[in-house]
Amino acid sequence: DVDMLETPYGMQANWNMPRKHGGDNDPDSAQQSGIRFTVHLKDGHKFKNKKRWSQVMYMSYVIDYCCRRDQGRRGDFPDVAEGSHDHGDVSDQISDTFILTTDADIVFSYSSVKALLDLMARDDGVGAVCARTHPTGSGPLVWYQVFDYAIGHWFQKTAEHVIGSVMCCPGCFSVFRCQALQDVLHIYATKVEQATEFLTKDMGEDRWLCTLLVEKGWQLVYCAASENHTFCPESFEEFYKQRRRWIPSTLANLGLCVEHSARIVQNNDSVGWWFILYQALMIISTLISPGTIILLISSGLAYAYGWNNIATLVLVSIVTVGFGIICVSYKKYEMIAAKFLTFVFAVLMVAVFVGVLRQIVLDAGSENCEEACEPLENMTYVPKPGCEAGYHKVMYNCTHASFLGAPVGVTTIYLGSLASMFLIAGLVHPSEFFCLIHGVWYLLCLPSGYILLFVYSLCNMDSQSWGTREAKTSGGGSGGSGSWQEIIQRRLQWLRETFCEAPPEKDYTGDRPQPAGSAPEMTGRQPSASATSPPESTSQPQAEIGFTAEVPGRARRSASDVRVSQESTADAGAHAASSACVVIGEQNVDAAMGTGRTQSHCYSEAAFKSAASGEGGDGDGDGDGDGDGGSLASLPPQRGQESGDDSILPCYLVDRTDIGTFLRKHQLEHLTARFVDNGYEDAMFLVGMTTNEMADLGVDLSVRRGHLNRDIKALPQVPFEHGVPDSIDSWLRKIGLPAYGKNFRSRGYITNGGDDNIVGIKELTKKKLIEEIGIRKNGHLKHILKAIDFIRYPTDRELRIKSVRNKISGRSDPNLAREEENREELLFWEALREACMKPEMAALGTNKELAEKLVELRNTSIMTVAIANILWIVIIQTLASHPELNIAGTNPIGLMFLLVYGLVYITQFISMLVHRLITAMHV
Repeated sequence: DVDMLETPYGMQANWNMPRKHGGDNDPDSAQQSGIRFTVHLKDGHKFKNKKRWSQVMYMSYVIDYCCRRDQGRRGDFPDVAEGSHDHGDVSDQISDTFILTTDADIVFSYSSVKALLDLMARDDGVGAVCARTHPTGSGPLVWYQVFDYAIGHWFQKTAEHVIGSVMCCPGCFSVFRCQALQDVLHIYATKVEQATEFLTKDMGEDRWLCTLLVEKGWQLVYCAASENHTFCPESFEEFYKQRRRWIPSTLANLGLCVEHSARIVQNNDSVGWWFILYQALMIISTLISPGTIILLISSGLAYAYGWNNIATLVLVSIVTVGFGIICVSYKKYEMIAAKFLTFVFAVLMVAVFVGVLRQIVLDAGSENCEEACEPLENMTYVPKPGCEAGYHKVMYNCTHASFLGAPVGVTTIYLGSLASMFLIAGLVHPSEFFCLIHGVWYLLCLPSGYILLFVYSLCNMDSQSWGTREAKTSGGGSGGSGSWQEIIQRRLQWLRETFCEAPPEKDYTGDRPQPAGSAPEMTGRQPSASATSPPESTSQPQAEIGFTAEVPGRARRSASDVRVSQESTADAGAHAASSACVVIGEQNVDAAMGTGRTQSHCYSEAAFKSAASGEGGDGDGDGDGDGDGGSLASLPPQRGQESGDDSILPCYLVDRTDIGTFLRKHQLEHLTARFVDNGYEDAMFLVGMTTNEMADLGVDLSVRRGHLNRDIKALPQVPFEHGVPDSIDSWLRKIGLPAYGKNFRSRGYITNGGDDNIVGIKELTKKKLIEEIGIRKNGHLKHILKAIDFIRYPTDRELRIKSVRNKISGRSDPNLAREEENREELLFWEALREACMKPEMAALGTNKELAEKLVELRNTSIMTVAIANILWIVIIQTLASHPELNIAGTNPIGLMFLLVYGLVYITQFISMLVHRLITAMHV
């Protein structure tokens, strides 16, 4: 069983995992008390948001609390029993403590963890160890990343390991030494004040942590014997947004490494000046990569089609600049432009590849110039009679000098060497040799990866969003989720309804009898005030109502056991319902996982009356079935759990505060009636409300809209669960709108025989809900449309999440301080919160100043990179047009470039071979 505890940071779930001592056949070897397994659920409203602050929280918990507590329990610090936090030196305990960081989607084995810890145990100077990560998924984009990950680990990780230190142990799967983390934790927990700090600290926190460790003298290593698999982005947008964070943060951290090179070389015995030079070359090569690929495209097209080299350069450069302008000024089109240009450049790369092959074939020609050609005075050649057929091939060899006397040119030597390195690397990684096959996609997407993606990252450097971790939930909005078949179906349906004549109303009942009380026709009128408001309430609280409520994980209780207090809303008139606030001692589970907190659930008196009498409460009272839902705070006969089902009703896992109470603290209680009339009876329906919708409801002052918007954003999302309901009535109860049952029944969606039209529910649009079902309140419409998106068969993963949520719901104690043994941990969390983890209001922080600095940094970076690439293109192209300046068959700058990067590739290749030997000895 799980023990749920409320903590200063959110919730804590504890399990005691049993372990065995002795042999498996020993009947007395089982021991119930074992490893304590704890899951921490952080509430972003209690502790600071963002990944880095979560890491600070957990690292501080392990280093400053767990290690001190464990050493104190061994008797080293007798003052632990007195609750003191000063436990003295705990270096012995910390030196034997390690943290395994992993993402939720990582698949790894015990042997992988053992391999990482083995390298830790061999050398006390190792601060962190990372593993070989394999991307999983399907589609060309995943295939691209398979090759990208492979060459990154084969060459870059191994080179850093051999000649110095790995510069990034990713948080997806790495082991860190707590003693090393203790040296840098105080720096890692500092705030962002400068634009470059935002790139290093918040966009590339894993790499920055590793940079700090290297600067403090710790070596970080790569363990190829440890493997794991992770899900990589499969959509174009998600991939670009992920790399948009990685590219600037990588350059910023490498720049930090070069900037602090003297200190790093002095403190770290594993790092020398060649390693610093290597990192500097990586920075330079990345900065001029757009210009290099543009030169490659223009020269390839010149050989393939004979296109003018200068014209091609100018055209591709203009396209690149145009894409940059779109990314800066027309952001809503940047993904469309990126996809289109990726396709165009991929097609061009096929021609470039053919052109390069032609160049290699011409380069390998061995005909004698004097036999086939006759030289002229101006260093040109004409074909001799009878030799016209092979003239062009011979002409190329006569006008292009060989490289240092070699039988082939420098381009052929360079490309041949590079291909041989990749082939040998695949052979020494036999289990990963198939990764080379995906190199085809990598070559086709070279312009997209090194031009478009780089420009996109540069132009979006001022963005503070995470990209891949925004509030992107499956089924989170109407019309925007589901499979591509469902999306196309919705689009076609919208086109039919918009541009075609309205189809005749469907008869959902078939041969079934009409339900009693069904209306033959929609009246289309707006319900009167009485349709949404109960009669004026009496002054006596309804404390004794024949109503029972079942709370998840707890015994059923009658309403007489529940404390009821009377509240009224001011200036609400006849439209507003007085409310009875029921405080039930259940621990609700939030939308993410189930963080428990006691909530005040406020419902109208009419809701309790209708619940007690069993009426649906559609509110219209005339039997036409077209009411607008009445008071939608009405309760089903049992709350918390669906009858005959162990699922928790989503509508009871969120804040159901009465709208009058919610508005009162913003001095907007006079708008209660208007909010209620538009379907916002309680806080659950406010989730997702925009500032424009607030203005339409009468929130005229922008200051009040801002405050209201802040509180609405703090509300938890309704945790809808994917599934196909047994009936529409049960579905309406789950989403908190049971009063609309008569509306659906009157239109034949609900039948007396129990064969409800669930498929018809999936086809409902906003227009149909208004005109056909009679739901006109905006808050209810948005809520139902969200819920409709979740009607589908759940995946195995979603079923497991649902099972865990049901198991842990309702099992929390009030707070961590309930038991005396937890008092010290409570004091630790409170002290940590006060020290660095207290959330800050964005409006009162430095976000505005930081945004301005990021824009300035973006503009400066764009200008710097543009100038560097323009100069690089002009120099290379100018020297290429004057063959008399060539050295060893190529222009001086190009030769220097090839020699320098040839040295880099040789370093990576030799390092890869050395690391394979290290891995073989390790295994």
